[in-house]
Amino acid sequence: MRRRLQNCSKLRDMQPVRSANGIWEKNRAANYTDLAYNFVNSTGLPDPDHYTSARDITLVTAATIREFPEYYTWYAVKEFTYNDIKQPNRNNLLWRDDSVDGVKTGHTEEAGYGLVGSAKQGDRRIIFVITGLDTKAERAEEAERIVN
Repeated sequence: MRRRLQNCSKLRDMQPVRSANGIWEKNRAANYTDLAYNFVNSTGLPDPDHYTSARDITLVTAATIREFPEYYTWYAVKEFTYNDIKQPNRNNLLWRDDSVDGVKTGHTEEAGYGLVGSAKQGDRRIIFVITGLDTKAERAEEAERIVN
């Protein structure tokens, strides 16, 4: 499994990558071919040729937690200030459940509201991906049901 999840390993090298495909393409070259993705931008904003799967995102999340724990802690930051602008983390579960430690919220017209979530409950790690919800509140409620 470790070999298959090396897509985050390039972070260690701190090499500049001009697009999301940069890291992922290096992994295809390293015989990491079982992911079903194509990135055409680094933002995740809609494009007909931009896609990935919940499975891929789950695998990348697991690899990030395992391989880069020093960076993974960033996902649990509840808010930060940059350029005098305070930005809250949009993952409401961070305030509702102490076991939750990340990962990423999102919204597009096509996919609806979604969340890649993770929680550590004792020795058990839960990683989940939800998409297609109509509101932020629905996203938070569904995620809370999964965690609890």
